[in-house]
Amino acid sequence: MRYNKLNVRRVTVIFLPLDRDIQEYLESKESMGGYLKKLLREDFNRSQNDSHESAG
Repeated sequence: MRYNKLNVRRVTVIFLPLDRDIQEYLESKESMGGYLKKLLREDFNRSQNDSHESAG
């Protein structure tokens, strides 16, 4: 339990009725957390590449 308290973070996403389409799409994925982390990692990597290109 101590490891989780120090190293694991939980986030909550709230979907409004207008977001029903993306909510259902997300729920159709085998792993919602895995899918979200993949999207975030891709976006993070893109932003890192963009910032490095503009700096050089």
